[in-house]
Amino acid sequence: MEFLRSVLAQDEAITTSTRVTYDLPVNPLSHILFTLKFCNDTATITNYSIISAALAQINNISVEFKGSAIISMSFADIAMYSQILLRQPIGQNNLTSADNAARSLTVVIPFGRQLYNPDECFPAVRRGDLRLVIDYAAAQTGIDTLIAQIETVELPGAAPKQFLKATTSSKTLTSGIGNDIDLPIGNPILGIMLYGTTIPVNTSYNATLGKIKLLVDNVESHYSECNWETLHNELYRRFPWLPINDPHAHAYNGAEAAYATSLQPEGILGINNHYAYLDFDPNNNGVFALVTEGRSRVHLRITAGESDAARIIPIEFMTVAATV
Repeated sequence: MEFLRSVLAQDEAITTSTRVTYDLPVNPLSHILFTLKFCNDTATITNYSIISAALAQINNISVEFKGSAIISMSFADIAMYSQILLRQPIGQNNLTSADNAARSLTVVIPFGRQLYNPDECFPAVRRGDLRLVIDYAAAQTGIDTLIAQIETVELPGAAPKQFLKATTSSKTLTSGIGNDIDLPIGNPILGIMLYGTTIPVNTSYNATLGKIKLLVDNVESHYSECNWETLHNELYRRFPWLPINDPHAHAYNGAEAAYATSLQPEGILGINNHYAYLDFDPNNNGVFALVTEGRSRVHLRITAGESDAARIIPIEFMTVAATV
């Protein structure tokens, strides 16, 4: 078997606050590689960011089959989704704060738990049935001269049995009570990615997603109760932590004349800070997958520490024969 890697968009200039659409290939599709190229706009050095401005440059990326979303989430969420699913950090280059420095980062959009897997990828389609839709955000502080590269990896001749679906549900939670979030029914769920606006900071442990439990037909299942801190900290069991993707500060004694010799890096986790993951597939074999078929209701109950927005992204295990 061979794979076919090709370019869908070659160094296309990005216009902020616009939507662009591409027809995706017709062969079974393993994954999409989206690379954002940009230059630092850091004449004011405090405008520099390692990764957050670049990830905020895209409001939403959707892969749509006949108008129905298979993947739909923000660029930042897809970066986290890719890391969790593939157990690998995202990549970027030329990590420098110099003004006008040319930089880039690449995020994978996978359709299976393993890339290049002919049994788990998006199946063959007719031309025009599968589309990539990108909604670019307004201009971000600290970066400019935006360029897109998009590549696809097809698996000609593959006959996949399943693929993954992941779309975003958003809800503003009320603090101090159990907020119920209904999950899709019918397909097994391999995991649920969670984003909370408020996270513990300074002297406060308050978090949007304070405590979480899962109920299936009103009976506790898998997660009878779990805490934000532990769920978040467990992310690093899914993928290695790399300082290259995390911002940091430098502390120094401003009274020292030779302060440059006393700079001390302080880790401040960036891209991963607001996320947690409910894992129903810790061994990538589906043994513990959350079965929803035949259930009348499957939902999360989230006790919020703050009244603000949360995003919930269940990862569904879709059977090809029943879908396409």
